[in-house]
Amino acid sequence: MTRISNWLLGIWLALCSALQIYPDALMQVWMAMPDDLKSALSPFVVKAISYSILVLSFLGKMHGMKKENRRLKDGES
Repeated sequence: MTRISNWLLGIWLALCSALQIYPDALMQVWMAMPDDLKSALSPFVVKAISYSILVLSFLGKMHGMKKENRRLKDGES
């Protein structure tokens, strides 16, 4: 498995942070979408997108915590 580039990781962390700081932003995007586009998306797709964002943000946070724990271990040794 190859390492994720720093740019990609930075963009991902910025996105996750923005979603945590502004949780209503997704709701505003949904309300701004045209009605015909909303009706074209099935409820399953909408739920799948929101749950995948939730799971990926958890995984991103756990990855960051793992790095911090490694740094703390290395500093104590």
